[in-house]
Amino acid sequence: MPTSKSRSNPPQNADDAETLGHASKDGAYVSDAGKRSSQPAALVAIDPGVNGGLAWSDVDLGANATRMPETDGDILDALRKLRDAGARRIVMELPAKAIFGAGHSSLAVLHRNVGFIQGVAMTLGFELHLLPPQKWLARLSLKKRPGEEQRRWKNRLKEEAQRRFPHLRVTLNTADALLILASQQ
Repeated sequence: MPTSKSRSNPPQNADDAETLGHASKDGAYVSDAGKRSSQPAALVAIDPGVNGGLAWSDVDLGANATRMPETDGDILDALRKLRDAGARRIVMELPAKAIFGAGHSSLAVLHRNVGFIQGVAMTLGFELHLLPPQKWLARLSLKKRPGEEQRRWKNRLKEEAQRRFPHLRVTLNTADALLILASQQ
C-alpha cells in the first residue's frame, strides 16, 4: 500500500554486486569499486527490525546490502545517500503488532524504526510501500514448515538469500532485506 508518490518509475531489475556507491559531483553513480553508472540505485528494501537490514538494487551494479544502521542519524544518512544515488522507491516489511517469542524491547525498537523510516521516506520524497512478511514470502514461494524452530527458519531464509545473491556476503541481518528486494523483481 503506497503512502507517498515519487516523480518517476525506476527500473526494478538488478544483477549481483557487493558495494554501495555514491553520486559523484557530476551526478553519475560511482561504486566503491570505482565503477560508473548512468542508471542510479532504483529500489531500497528494508527489514526494520533490531537485527534487520537494508538492501538496494542498481541497474548496473546489482544488489547490495548492509545491516540496519544503529542510530536515527545513521538511518537518515543511509537513506539520504541512497536517494542522492537515485533510489526513489522503498519497500519496507510491515511487521505484525506482536511477534511470538520477541521481547518487548525488540518490538519497541522494531515499531519505532517503522515509524521513523516512514517519516524519513516521506520527507526525502520516496515512494513507500509497506509489505507484510506473508506477501513477500508468498511471492518467493517460501513458507515456514510446521514445527520448524525459529533459528532453523531464519537460517533457511539466509540460505535462500545466499542462493539468489551468490556474490554478496549474506548475513542473518541482511537476508530478509535481500529477499524483500528479490520479491520485487
